[in-house]
Parts: sequence; structure tokens; C-alpha cells
Amino acid sequence: MERKNIVATYVIRGICIGFFFPAIAVLGCIYLFSPDDAQHTLGSLHHDFPLLWIIDSAPLVLGIISFIVGTNVGQDNKAYYKQINLINTQVTKHLDVINNFATLIQLGKDVDDVVWSVAKNAVAELGYVDCVIYLLDEEQQLLIQRAAHGNKNPEQHKILEPIIIKVGEGVVGIVAATAKGEIVNDTSKDSRYILDDEPRLSEIAVPMVHNGKVIGIIDSEHPEKNFFPADHLTLLYTIASITATKLVQTKYNDELKKYQSELEDLVEKRTGELSVKAQRIEEQNIELKKLSLFPEHNPNPVIELDFDYNVLYVNDGAKGHLKDTPLFNMDDSSRHKYEGLLQNTKKGKKTGVYEIKEGFWINDRHYDMHLYIDNEFKIMRIYLNDVTEIKKIQNELKEALMRVNFQQKELKDSIRYAEHLQKAILPNPLVVKGVKLESFVLYQPKDIVSGDFYAREDRGEGIIIAAADCTGHGVPGAMLSFVCFNAMNSAIRELQTTDPAKILNRVRDLVIETFRKSEKTVHDGMDIAMCTLNLKTKELTYAGANSTLYIVQKLDENHSEKDLSNATHYLRQIKGDSQPIGNYFNMQPFNNKTLSISSGDCIYMFSDGFADQFGGKQDKKFGYRSFRELLFSNKDLPMAEQETRLKDSFDCWKGDGDQIDDVLVLGIRL
Repeated sequence: MERKNIVATYVIRGICIGFFFPAIAVLGCIYLFSPDDAQHTLGSLHHDFPLLWIIDSAPLVLGIISFIVGTNVGQDNKAYYKQINLINTQVTKHLDVINNFATLIQLGKDVDDVVWSVAKNAVAELGYVDCVIYLLDEEQQLLIQRAAHGNKNPEQHKILEPIIIKVGEGVVGIVAATAKGEIVNDTSKDSRYILDDEPRLSEIAVPMVHNGKVIGIIDSEHPEKNFFPADHLTLLYTIASITATKLVQTKYNDELKKYQSELEDLVEKRTGELSVKAQRIEEQNIELKKLSLFPEHNPNPVIELDFDYNVLYVNDGAKGHLKDTPLFNMDDSSRHKYEGLLQNTKKGKKTGVYEIKEGFWINDRHYDMHLYIDNEFKIMRIYLNDVTEIKKIQNELKEALMRVNFQQKELKDSIRYAEHLQKAILPNPLVVKGVKLESFVLYQPKDIVSGDFYAREDRGEGIIIAAADCTGHGVPGAMLSFVCFNAMNSAIRELQTTDPAKILNRVRDLVIETFRKSEKTVHDGMDIAMCTLNLKTKELTYAGANSTLYIVQKLDENHSEKDLSNATHYLRQIKGDSQPIGNYFNMQPFNNKTLSISSGDCIYMFSDGFADQFGGKQDKKFGYRSFRELLFSNKDLPMAEQETRLKDSFDCWKGDGDQIDDVLVLGIRL
């Protein structure tokens, strides 16, 4: 309430209350102090009771008092609302800083990128004059300075005279030991304070924690006492949590790359060794076949037994490898184990040579085994070949494959989590299917996450609808879509407009500004179709970046022979500007196109994934002409059924082939 209204309200109430006093006093004088048959007037009463003149001043006195009270209350309210507005401004700024930081930190490829992003894209944006990011060396329990802002950062990615702090020492060390953030309002009175580049009087420090373990500290100092408010602890805790998650993710990615490289080297080495050994075994097997009739010439162990398991013959190879085994010792108690294995092997076998795939274990060595059975002469001849080393390599390869599969599962789980994050920022399709709009969304990413996204924003009488296609697909496309989606929302909030061209111009500026912070020039960007529907004025305003809007309307003067049409309707193409959102050699302002709309019109916005899909008998692209014919043929169907027809047509065209890009189609019937 404005100050003048507050004062007026208080004065009116005071005067009204003041009138009660004279009225009650007059009535009291008549009934309490005057004879019953006396005739009274106000003048006579005031003559008989002079005190009434003083009581008559009550409305004036109370009005003056109320004026004074109302003035003070108005001043208090003005200060209160001013304080509320200041707090709201600070909260909005902090949310923008966190939002921008959460987007930019995803671009970090290694630990240095992440920690410097914290210092420059988060803490510095909060207006702090000083900041140091520490990472914990777990083995030595030391906190190492890895990034800084202010005097500690004299030039790019350089730290002035970095210091090392033990866990448990100083404010930073205590925070690391307890995992609890602290604000020190006067460091001159705190004995824990450790001097770095120069003395400062206020300090705030929060831990970066992942799975209950401290991995680093965000620390900031200020030359003034009592500089950091209590709510800044919560703010820095949020930044620290985002940073800790990204640091662990980066560490896992680095370890995975290193492990994959080492594994590839190991597999290549082991495969080479295995190939050599396999070739050697093959050569030995050939020789074995040649010498099978001449055991004495075979270098590998050969043992001949009768059907009662008495040893009839052993060659020199067997004597060298197997002389101490139970097969040569009739009194050995474990001999029956070998006899049982041989009995089960020859049972029911005709005369011939048989391979025993599981092999034979003798003296902790693994031998593959071929058994020659001669039922006529009732003898068995065992041919053995030592494959212990080969089996060892095979087991190592199996274990390595299991580790690779585990790493792949962890990576896939991380991508699944990214999918949940992406779905969280996209509007629910039911939102797009809002009041007054019958609609559908066909959203089919190529991989788990997508570079395509869609959005809807209501502004006054205008409904802003967009369909966007960011460069790439999968994880790179999804990360770029986060940046572009954030830029679009920021542009709409900042401009407070429903003009598509103005919004796209600002989105381009924000995207280029975001990637300008990278040391390398980024040429990736976004194609987007954006329109504003005004259902009151029956107008559609469209602007696009390398995108086209289709609208099916009743035949009118805008219809041309090139348009797809029938006796009553035609499909009209509204083309955008031939330039993307992002760095481009010939950037021009985006332009609006406005057209009239009416009830029953169907509007379609889309990415290029549907039309560019390969398939069919000749394995060619579906094409935009076929896409327009499909939309036009389904125009009279309910929107939900149109979506089903589109999906079925896409799957039928693709067949068993791979989907080549993300697919997004939005349909709206007015």
C-alpha cells in the first residue's frame, strides 16, 4: 500500500473514532445530570457542562495522532518493501549465476576446466573479490590450490605463489576435516586463519562432497569484516555440489579412457601371443596327425593303455612331462580318478579318434586330449598337448571383457541419468496439448539423449511455440541442447516479448557469448522454428533459422500451383532465414512473417530427422515432398491418430536399418 493511502486510512479511522467521545458525552449529560422534563439543545448543554467543549476536540486530536502514527507506519512499510525488492533482486541474480554456471561447467573436459569454471563462471560472477579452489590429495591428506580468482590469479590459469594446507589446519583444513562450511566474520580474532597473498578480515569456506567424502574446498576472503551473509553458505553449497559431481564424472571419464587404452594394448598384445600359440598348436596338431601311427616320434606325451588301464607304452614326451603322475604308479591312491575319467570317455565309443574338449589336468598343467580307441585290440592311446598358457590368456581375456562390459554399463547408466535431466527441462507433451490447442509431439531420439527439443511459453495473449534441432545427436547434441534451451528461456525472460525474430536474435547473441568463453572457436549451433499464436487476433507470426513451417489451410488467394492441395485445402510452406543460431560467416537479423489463421488450420514444425531418414526398397531418404504428402493426407485425422500414423510410417520406412538422426515433429490444430 502506498504511503499516502496508509496515512489517509489512519486519519479517517482516528477522526471517526474521535466522534464517538462527544456523542457519548452529550447523551450521558442528558440522561444522567438533567431533569426528565428539561428541554435541551447543544448550546444549552455546552453552557451547563463546559467540559463538553474539551471533549468536542477529540476528533481533531485523534486525527492528528493518527496522522503522526500513519506517517511513521508508511515510512516503515516503504523501507520494508524496499528491503524485500532488494532481496528478490539478489535471489534472481544468484539463480541466474547458478543456472549459467551449471550450463558452462558441462563443457569442461578435464579437472582444470572444471575448477577454473568454478572460479570464473560462478564465484567471480557473485561479485567476490577473491576465491581459491582446493582439491584434496587423499594419500597425503593435503589441500592443493588448483584455481583462483582476484589477486591470486595474476594471469590466465596461473596461481600466485600457491600454498598447500594440511587437513585439519586453518579454516580451510577444518572445513575439509568436518565437511561443514564456515563463515568467519573477523579473521583477526580467529587463530585458525592462515595468511595467503594478503590479510583479509572475512572468510567463507564450503566443502565439495561426493558420496560422503570431501574432495575439495571452495574458499573466499574479503578485506571487510562481516562481509559474507549467512545465506551465501547455502549458495556456495549448491555450487560445490554441482562441482563435486562434475569432478567425479570427469575423473571416471579420464580413468575409463586410460583403462580402455591399456586394455586395447593388452588385448592387442594377448591376441598376438594367442595367434602365435594357436598357429604353433595347429602346426603341432598337423604333426601329431602325421605321427599318430608312430608315437615314438611324437614330441608331445603319448600313453598307451589296455582296457584294464595298464600302461603298455609311453613315449619320450610322456616320460619327460608325466613321469611322476599316478598314471605311472599303480599304487597311487588317486589313480582310480584317472581310470574313471577314461572309462566314461570310451564308454559306447566305436574304434576311432575322439577329441576331449575339456582336456585333462595333470600336475597343475592343462592338456588338451585326443583319445584313440581300438576295440579290436582293446587298447587306448592318449595324445596330450600342454595348453596351460593358452588357457591362462583366454581367461585373462574373459576377465578383461567382463571389466569392459562393466565400464560400458556404468557409462550407459550415466547417459540414462542425462536422459532424465533432459526430459526434466522439456515440457510434458500434455502441456503442449494445452487449452484451446489440439496437438501432438512425435519425439524420437536417435540415441538415449537427443539434440532436438521443443518448448512452449505463454505470454499475455500470445503463445510461443518452438521446435529446435541442435548440431549432432546423442550426448554432444544433448549438451548443446541444454545451452540453447537455456539461452532461449533467458532471451524470453529478458526481452519480455512474443516477437519470434527478436527472441532468435537475442538467442544467437547468448549462444555465441557462451561459446566465446572457450579457448577454441565453436561453430556448432541450432536450427529452430519459432512461432507466436495470437488466438484473439487470429494471427501467426513466424521466424526460423534454417527451418520451415507448414500450415494446412482452406483455399484462399495465397494458394499457388506449386502448393500441395485438393478441392478445399492446401499445404502452405513458410520458410525462415537461411542461417543458423550460432557463429556464421554472414549473420543477418532474423525476420518475421505474419499470416492470418482460422479455426481448423493445422500447423506443423519439425527437425530434419524424419525427412533425412534412409530406408525403403532403394535405401534412400524419405524426403520432404513425401513428408508433406504424408502430413496432408492425415490432416483430417485427430492429432493423436496423426502422431500414430507418422510413427508407423517412419518405422516402416526405416525397416531394419539404423535411425540416422533425432526425430521431432510438432502438430497443432486451431
